[in-house]
Amino acid sequence: MTRLLLFLILPTAILASFCGKSGVPYSFEVLASGAPVLGCAQPSCVVLPEDFEEDSEFLTDTTGQTDGFFREGDRKQKRFRNPNAPVLSANCSSGFSQLSCPRKNQWVGGIEYIDHPRQPLILQCCSFDGLRFSQEVGMTVVGPGEAITGGEVVRNGRQISFDVIANVRKIVQPGHGHKASYEVTVRRMNCLPDPPEPEVGFDKDVPSEVLKVLSTAKSGKDLGTKEKFEKIADKKQKKIKKNKRQPRTRSKTTCC
Repeated sequence: MTRLLLFLILPTAILASFCGKSGVPYSFEVLASGAPVLGCAQPSCVVLPEDFEEDSEFLTDTTGQTDGFFREGDRKQKRFRNPNAPVLSANCSSGFSQLSCPRKNQWVGGIEYIDHPRQPLILQCCSFDGLRFSQEVGMTVVGPGEAITGGEVVRNGRQISFDVIANVRKIVQPGHGHKASYEVTVRRMNCLPDPPEPEVGFDKDVPSEVLKVLSTAKSGKDLGTKEKFEKIADKKQKKIKKNKRQPRTRSKTTCC
C-alpha cells in the first residue's frame, strides 16, 4: 500500500524592506495587521559617496501598502563635507539572514516579514563606524497601530545627534490573538553636520571697503599695518629701558 503525503501550503504574505548603505533606520511603525513599516532617512552627517547608486528597496503588498519608505526630501538636500573627511556609509550583510542586530555598531538595515505568528523577523544588519560611541536610549514594545520615531536630536538650536532603530524583535503575547508586537531598541549616535555653506557670502559694497582699507594701509595710517606695529613695539621697548633701574655702585673713600 502506497501512502500519499499531502502538503498543504498556506498563503502567507512576505515583505522585505531595505534602507540601503547610505540610509539610516529612524522610525518603526506597526500596521493594524501587525505588519512592520521601516522608515529610513539620510541624516545631515551622512554624505553620499561620489559613485552612489540608489540601493534602498521597499515592497508593496496587494492592497498597495508599502513595508517601508525613505524620508521625503533627504536625497535632494544639498550637503557639504570636507573632502578629507571619511565617507560615512554602512557595511550591510548580503541578505536577510539574522534574527537580531545586537552589536553596539549595528542597526537594522532591512526587515523581512512573513505574516505568520510563529515566524520571527529576519533582519539585515548593517555595521556603521559612527555607532562606535553610541548609547542605548531605551527599548520599548510597539504594537499594532503604534509607532516609534527617532531622528535628529537638537539642543540649543543645533543638531548634536541622531536616534536610530538599532534592533527589532517580534513577540506574540498570550491573550492577544495572533497579533504581533515588537521590541524595538533605539541607540543615539553622534551626528554633527558640517557647516551648511563652504563659502561665506558678502555684500556688494564690501570690495570697495576692502580697497579703502588697503589704500589707507599704504600710507601708514592704518592701525593694522606692519609699520604701525613696529612703532608701538619700539615705544614699549624704550619705556622698559627707561624704567629699568640702574645698578648701584659703591664708591671708595680715602681717609686723609
